Amino acid sequence: MSDHAGMSSSEEAGRLAELVAELDRLLSAALTHDDPEQMRDPFMRAAGTLTEFGDVEAAGGLYRIWMNIDDIFDGWPVDYGDETDAIAMREIRLAAGEWLATPKTEAGISAYVDRWEARQAPDDWPDPGGVWIAGGWGGGPRGNRAVK
Repeated sequence: MSDHAGMSSSEEAGRLAELVAELDRLLSAALTHDDPEQMRDPFMRAAGTLTEFGDVEAAGGLYRIWMNIDDIFDGWPVDYGDETDAIAMREIRLAAGEWLATPKTEAGISAYVDRWEARQAPDDWPDPGGVWIAGGWGGGPRGNRAVK
């Protein structure tokens, strides 16, 4: 991996544009599926793509939050039993949908990563019965939890 400090601003912008185009393509593909494995495959390819862009500042944060989502499929750190696939797919839909709506600027991507890091911070994330609405962070990452 090269150090992004050694790149010119135009080289950095080019690398970011290349990364964004590939992530947009893969995450759009993930959203076309209702089958867990078919949705997971392009989502994981998007996460894998991030490892090829270690010189892009945003790549590390995106990789961490997307791998946390993928861990749900594997029952880690909590096994949700029969709800596992539905919960993981819900989180992929939210993460991908928000990514596609995010301004692809340094500030926009940073805000996206910050929101998802805050969302994933609570010990009970992901809440199996909760429903989060994209952009509805309100008083925090759990601002729009459905009332049971």
